[in-house]
Amino acid sequence: MSPKFKHNPGFSLIEMMITIAIFLIISSATFLTLATGRTFWYSGKTQLGIAREARQGLNYMAAELRQAKADTVVPVAGDSINISFKIPTDSSGTLLALISYSLDVNSKQLRRQPSKVVGRPYDVLANNITGLNFQRNNKIIKIRITSQKQTTQNYTISTTLETEVNLRN
Repeated sequence: MSPKFKHNPGFSLIEMMITIAIFLIISSATFLTLATGRTFWYSGKTQLGIAREARQGLNYMAAELRQAKADTVVPVAGDSINISFKIPTDSSGTLLALISYSLDVNSKQLRRQPSKVVGRPYDVLANNITGLNFQRNNKIIKIRITSQKQTTQNYTISTTLETEVNLRN
C-alpha cells in the first residue's frame, strides 16, 4: 500500500540561510563595483574639466604673448607670477595695446587686463587656478599654470600645464 501523500520536505533553514548569504555577498560586490566606478567617473570628469579650462587659458595667453615684441615684456628676466606686454592693435603694427595676465589668489581666477569687453576691468580666462608662473630666459618665456578642484567625494584633483613661447624681435 502506498501513502496518499508523498513527503516533500522543501528547503531546510540552513539551505535558505546559505542561499541568502551568497545573494548578499554577490549584491555587496556588485554595489561596491558600481560605487567605485561612479567615484572614478566623477573624478575623471572633474580632471577633464579643470584641464580643459586651464588649457584654454594657457593657449589664449600663449597666442597673445607670441605677438609681443621682446622689449615690451615685463618682467624682463627671471620668475614672476604676472606678466605685462604690448601687442600691435592694427594691421600696420604701429599701435600697441598694453595687456596684463595675473592670478587672483582669492577667487582662483586667471585674469586678463584690459578686458576686450567695454566697461569691464578684466576678463576671466580660467577658474580654479591655484598657481601661475612665468619664467623668462632671453626671448623665451615658459608659462606654468596649475589648477585644482575638490570633487563631491572630497578628492582633490590637480593638474599642471606648461608651454614655451618665443617672443618676436
